[in-house]
Amino acid sequence: YHLMQLAHARPGDDQLDRRIATLFATHGAHDRAAVFWRKVARACPDDMEASQALGEILLAGAHLEEALEAFNQVLSRTPETARAHAGRGLACFQAGRWSEAAEAFLQASKLEPLCGDHPYNLGQAYMELGEHEQALWAFQRALRLDQALVEARVGLGWACLGQGRLETARDAFEVALASHPGLPAALDGLATCLWQLGEAEQAAAVLEPAASSQDPDAAALGLKLGMIYESMGRHAEADQRYHEALDPTASHPEDDMARQEAPGGEPRARAPQEDQP
Repeated sequence: YHLMQLAHARPGDDQLDRRIATLFATHGAHDRAAVFWRKVARACPDDMEASQALGEILLAGAHLEEALEAFNQVLSRTPETARAHAGRGLACFQAGRWSEAAEAFLQASKLEPLCGDHPYNLGQAYMELGEHEQALWAFQRALRLDQALVEARVGLGWACLGQGRLETARDAFEVALASHPGLPAALDGLATCLWQLGEAEQAAAVLEPAASSQDPDAAALGLKLGMIYESMGRHAEADQRYHEALDPTASHPEDDMARQEAPGGEPRARAPQEDQP
C-alpha cells in the first residue's frame, strides 16, 4: 500500500515501478504486476530485461498474445536470448501453436544446450504434433542433462506408448513412480500400458487409489478406470466411476478432461531463473 502511494507521488520512477511489479509478482498478482512492468517497458524501450519480465508476467496471467509481443520485442533486439525463445515457446504452446512452440524450444536448446527444460518442452510440443520419434529423442536428451527431471521420464513413457513400445513405456513409468509415487501422468501411463498388454486387473489396481482420492487429477483417472472396468464387463462399477468423474460438483471436470487428452504433462516455465520477476 505504501509503495503504491509512493508511486502516485513519484510518477516516472521506473526503479520504484520495478519494485512494485516484483512485489505483486511474488504474491501471484500477475495482472497488477503487468501494469507496472508495462510502465517500465514504455519508459525504458531499450531495456530488454524489462520487456522479458513483462512477457513472463503476461504469460503467467495467460495474456498470450501480449506476452508474445513482448518476447518478440526482446528477440528483435537480442535474438540470441534463450530465455526469450523459451518464453515465446511457452506462449505458443499454451495458444495451441505447436509447430511454432517446437521451433522456439529448439532454438532455446541450441542457445542453452545444458538446460534440460528446453528439450523437455520441445518433447511436449512434438507429442502434441504426434511426432513420437522426435519427442522420444527430445525427452532422452532432457534426461541426459537432468536425471531428476521426472516429467521427462514420464514424457518418454508416453512417447514410447505412442510408438507401441509398451514394455519400454512401462519401464519408464515404473521408474518415474519409484521416485514420485502417485504422480498422475505416470499412473495413467502405467495403467494404459498394462491395459494394452491385456492386464486389465493390474491396470485397474494401479488407478483405484488415486481415482478415489481428493486429488484434482482424480476425475481424469476415474474416467480411465471406468473405461477399464467397462472392458472387463464390470459395468456397474464403470457407471459409478463415470458418474463420479463427471459430477458437476467436482472441481473443474473440463480441466481434468484436458489433462487426460495431454497425459504427458505441461511444459515447464522454468528456463534460467536468476532474473525472474
